[in-house]
Amino acid sequence: MVSTLSTALFSLYYNKSMTSTKTIPAESLFTEGSLLRGVRGRRDRRAQRTAARGRTPACLSARPHTRPPARTEQALWEKSALIRPHQARRLWLQARRNFGVLLALCVAAAVIGALLASFLYALDLVTKLRAQHLWLIALLPVVAVATTLVYQKFGAGAEHGNNMVIADIHDQATVPGRTVVLTYVFSLLTHLTGGSAGREGAGVAIGASLFAKLARWLHFRSDDRRVLTMAGVAAGFSAIFGTPFSGAFFGLEMAFVGKVSYEALVPCFVASYVANIVCRLLGIAYEKHALQTPVVPGVKLVAVVLAAVVLFGVLARVFIVGVRHLKRGYGLLLRNPVLRSLVAGAVVAALLLGLGLERYGGLSTWMIQAGFSGQTTFLDPLAKLALTMLTLAVGLQGGEVTPLFCVGASLGGALAVLTHTDVTLLAGLGMIAIFGAAANAPLTTIALGIELFGVTGLPYYVAAALIGYFLVGSESLYPSQVIATAKSHGQRYRRSRSLSELRRP
Repeated sequence: MVSTLSTALFSLYYNKSMTSTKTIPAESLFTEGSLLRGVRGRRDRRAQRTAARGRTPACLSARPHTRPPARTEQALWEKSALIRPHQARRLWLQARRNFGVLLALCVAAAVIGALLASFLYALDLVTKLRAQHLWLIALLPVVAVATTLVYQKFGAGAEHGNNMVIADIHDQATVPGRTVVLTYVFSLLTHLTGGSAGREGAGVAIGASLFAKLARWLHFRSDDRRVLTMAGVAAGFSAIFGTPFSGAFFGLEMAFVGKVSYEALVPCFVASYVANIVCRLLGIAYEKHALQTPVVPGVKLVAVVLAAVVLFGVLARVFIVGVRHLKRGYGLLLRNPVLRSLVAGAVVAALLLGLGLERYGGLSTWMIQAGFSGQTTFLDPLAKLALTMLTLAVGLQGGEVTPLFCVGASLGGALAVLTHTDVTLLAGLGMIAIFGAAANAPLTTIALGIELFGVTGLPYYVAAALIGYFLVGSESLYPSQVIATAKSHGQRYRRSRSLSELRRP
């Protein structure tokens, strides 16, 4: 009875609700509110906003069902190809431009090789002329004054030598084109009058100046100009010393502390080898030295090598600090630059002639051969080091690398004789270690050892390069070098600053 009554009431209510339901036409779905919910609710609200703007909703617009057109074989190839036609054209234009730049790079490197070959021939001539006429040393003060006057009027900062080149790489200065002529002439005059200087300063300055001028002629961006200047440094170093492999690394390392500029890798190697090949074709002969083989490691040899390498690193730091303090001392005592050059040049000439130190003037490359023969004393490196510091303090042109080669080789030979160890090994390590530490160029040091002496002493080259690199600290032959990676954890705050900025109060 109860179940029958409940069933009847439910049927009555259901039929009433069904008959009273209002039918809503499809056109008013978007004006009176959508009855759809769930998954289709978002679509209906978007359609409602579209209808409110007076447009037909996309869901109500008639869309004829059409099949997409069949793709042609050409379209399918363009779709599946790894390189699209427009990309291929862009790659072709880029490759053509790179080939043009590479061709210009080779031509400029060949010009640098020819120019530096003539410089090396002239340098050999003036060295022989000075040896025959020692009275030319008395003209050293005159050359010092002339150098100061000419560079003040026409140098435009070129008197700073390789530091000017590094400043140009960092867009802080511009190497003037006249640097080629000024460095060429005054480096020869320095050696003619017995100044204890090198020859790589002329090579690096000439190479960097010509390549910087080439970059400006070709309207290169600043990044590309930086790369070409590095390539010029590599070409100049390679042509002077006959070491294209280490010359390329020197171009990559010279401008920074703790960084190798890989963007200049190909230009540096190409320019370095092209310049070296041209010099050799023009008859330039370079000296080579070989280590005694085999180098038998032992406790005594390792201990002596480590002690010698530490001494080389300390001596490199002493050289850098000594040159800086001598320049500062001359500047404080003599404010007039012309008078300062005259007095400083007279001091060097008096030491050479008065104490009979003429053989330590100029390049003094005889010290390298004597060091490898074990025929040097401790007086030889000390005399050469002191005269080089005084010469650079005067402001004479030439460079520092060759004198440091001589100091290191002679000191290593004297140490080997004293400790009864391998003379060629210690002389070779001294030759590359002092220069590498002073220049903050560890990879160049290792490459130079391999190129000059072979791979026999490779572990010792690495030890000399790394120990010297850390012992020299924040000093450098080139204060314009920018710190890219600090040498220790406590020096991280010094990144992106030049070494010269660290010494400013």
